[in-house]
Amino acid sequence: MILDSTFVNDLIHRDPHAVEVLDLLIDSRTSVAMSALTAFEVGVGLRGAASAKRE
Repeated sequence: MILDSTFVNDLIHRDPHAVEVLDLLIDSRTSVAMSALTAFEVGVGLRGAASAKRE
């Protein structure tokens, strides 16, 4: 399964549904991957959120 940006962001913000899905993936030993684009999008989003919080 390839993780998308929305799902990863939901995990970062500890969305209960996303955490439940992750637990199911772990329990079923599902292989997961994340694209470089998703990593970039999540990183940019976190950086933007941190900048806004500092202001």
